[in-house]
Amino acid sequence: MEKEAKKLFSRAKDSLSKAKRTYTCRTLKEVITAYRACTSSAEERALVKKESAHIRDLFKEGDTAFRRRNVAKLLFFHMNGYPTDFGHMECLRLAASPKFADKRVGVLGLTVLVDERASILMLMTNGLKADLVSDDPAVTALALTVLGDIATPEMLRDLTLELVSHLRARSPYLVKKAALAATRAVRKLPLDETLDIWDAVPDMLAMRSDAVHLCANTLIVSLVEQAAADGGRSGEPSPLPALRAACLPVVLQSLRDAVAGGKGQVHADADGSMASGVRNPFLQVQALTAVRALGTGASRDELCTVSDVLVAVATSTDASKLAGASVLYEMVRTALALDTTEAVQQTAVNTLGQFLAHKDTSVRYVALQEMASVVTRGGACAASVRQQRATILACVQEKDPSIQARAVALAFAIADRSNVADIAGQLLVYVRWLSGGGGSGGKGDADVAADEADTPTPSLDSSADGGARVADAATKLAQLAVQFAPSSEWHVDTLTAVLGAVDVLASEVVVSTFLAFLSVEPPAVQAYAARTLFEAGLARYSAGSVATPPTSPLQRDSGGVSRRKPRLERVAAYVLGEYGHLVVSGGGITPTAAASALTGVIAVCKWVTGEGAFEGGGMDGASGAPTIGDEIGRVRSHALSALVKLSVRSADSDLLSAARRATAALSDSGDVDTQQRAVEYHALLEGPLSGVALAALAPLPPMDYAAARQRLLAVGSRRATGTSMVAHTGLVSLLDDDFMGDRGGAPAAAPSAFGSRGAVDLMGDSSATDLIAFDGPLGGGTAAYEDGQPADLMALGQSTELVLANQPSNARQAAGPSGDFASSVLDDVLGDLTM
Repeated sequence: MEKEAKKLFSRAKDSLSKAKRTYTCRTLKEVITAYRACTSSAEERALVKKESAHIRDLFKEGDTAFRRRNVAKLLFFHMNGYPTDFGHMECLRLAASPKFADKRVGVLGLTVLVDERASILMLMTNGLKADLVSDDPAVTALALTVLGDIATPEMLRDLTLELVSHLRARSPYLVKKAALAATRAVRKLPLDETLDIWDAVPDMLAMRSDAVHLCANTLIVSLVEQAAADGGRSGEPSPLPALRAACLPVVLQSLRDAVAGGKGQVHADADGSMASGVRNPFLQVQALTAVRALGTGASRDELCTVSDVLVAVATSTDASKLAGASVLYEMVRTALALDTTEAVQQTAVNTLGQFLAHKDTSVRYVALQEMASVVTRGGACAASVRQQRATILACVQEKDPSIQARAVALAFAIADRSNVADIAGQLLVYVRWLSGGGGSGGKGDADVAADEADTPTPSLDSSADGGARVADAATKLAQLAVQFAPSSEWHVDTLTAVLGAVDVLASEVVVSTFLAFLSVEPPAVQAYAARTLFEAGLARYSAGSVATPPTSPLQRDSGGVSRRKPRLERVAAYVLGEYGHLVVSGGGITPTAAASALTGVIAVCKWVTGEGAFEGGGMDGASGAPTIGDEIGRVRSHALSALVKLSVRSADSDLLSAARRATAALSDSGDVDTQQRAVEYHALLEGPLSGVALAALAPLPPMDYAAARQRLLAVGSRRATGTSMVAHTGLVSLLDDDFMGDRGGAPAAAPSAFGSRGAVDLMGDSSATDLIAFDGPLGGGTAAYEDGQPADLMALGQSTELVLANQPSNARQAAGPSGDFASSVLDDVLGDLTM
């Protein structure tokens, strides 16, 4: 008796505990309130853990009273990132419940918590089959929703017949749901298993409902894509021609009714939806998309009808609002994608031109994007886009960076010989603004100089986005110059302006192509380039105002000059050294001015590279990265080389005296490379070897400009694969278009003007070095490396591949099988010369 009493007491206790847990289940609102009241993540996790444990206990006990409430709480936990796998079966039980309230929560839980690849979904196939034939439209709609959201191919294959029957139903609500589910079936199943869906589409379009037509157009687009992907592999004849013949006229009529705003034979609720004065814009956009899909491959008569409807859309839609602009944008895409009449395509291009003046940024962006694709296709439409040049160039001045980038790319694409001057001028203003230099506008020379003095020089380690944009625009200008330059002088002026604007951010391939271009031009152009670059980069040093030692750290680091343009100065020094003898003494530059400028450059640069407090470090860059200071440090070597070559070739006493003073002054330099180079040059000018100085420093042969030009024009394709045009990690030869950063490692900043390697003995048998080459291998290869250190060509300024391409056959044979021209022809600059 006592034992039975204990068992009864235990059962009563368990029942009471179960009832207590059951009837104290909190509602979803209470859980959300408690979750938001938590003050830390630990409290949130503790709350979720406790509530999940309570929900799990109720699920194990088979609770049905609060199953719907607990599944809703699991949805809330899932949205906050907590695991809810233990509730999947409960969702399935709710979805199979005969009660609509339970079924709705169960379906919601399945669509949110369960992935379509989960095998648990196969358990609900029979339940969905029963729901699809239910007399309750709400239950049938839930089943169609599940099919459209998470149905697997196996489920769709088993339920295709029921799905097709609802495509022909009388209720627009069910037909709309069935059309969305059929769209998923078309994307998941092969063509031969969806032919019944193809046959049901005309019946859908016969209904007078905008919602049904909207979903039917979406289904049509998926059907056309399925036919294109099948390509006849299924063995069935393509149903696309029959679909086009049955559906295209109805879709066009639907579009006409939506545009006209009346109740045609298709629309029973045409006045039902308005957005910003546009009648049913969603239906119009989707109808235009369906017309574009069906119109591909249509007959000429069908395309004429399509053209008439597109003209009606273009003339009846107001583009001032986003809704109208969206409709017109789809009209433009359809007109340009199909073989419509020339008048329609011209209307489409004019519409894009109107978009460029739209107040909304997104509309202008898509207009520029679509215009770029039109120009790529070419033809009459591309010529129409070129007529919008003024509007396109106005977009270059936009404040939005995305609009600027698109406008710059489009301006570059529409450039030709007739408009290159205008386009290059606008792009140059954009480059100056982007790099921080600003445009001159209507200012005088003094104002422009004052603005430049107040603007910081862009550095090699600028932000990746800003530096890439500057380099990209500068490269585009250089490509325009090599393709469409109206004259050689214009080419020189443009590249000089580009270097003056972006300086160290200019790509090396731009500089190398420019110097290769000058090497093949006649002496008149070379002389013009020498004068232009001298005035742009070196003339400021001829006044002697920079000879005073710097007094502040900023002046010290910049060589005592408020604004330095080291790459422009380096290019100007190289060109002056190579072609300056054509303009000195009667050609626009006096020997005194040339000598003063070059010695001034040498004087200010020595404060940067060793003789002053600043030595090799980053003026405004990160440790280990090349900076403005490194670039300025290399200017002195080119200025010294240019001064010596100019004095030897011109035989002017002032230049010769200046060169001797410069080499003598640097012969005791604290920098070993500078000291050795100065001693060797001094021997060429005054020692016993002065008789061979003219031969040793003879002008360079022409370079392979065609190859350099081809490399410049290929820069865009390399950028598309991820190659950077801005050297943030290293610099190589001035005439090489590759960067050390692309060769697997970033070299340390050069501690002197000639890099970290030792100077090569010009008086001995080692390879000659080039004062205009930097830290990388010649020609982008490794043949010019000796003992692990890169060698370069003294005072030649070009890579071996460009020099070798222009040498006579005997010189090429002397180079040997390896093609190392530097170690054969130029083995000893002062010995047996073969040039």
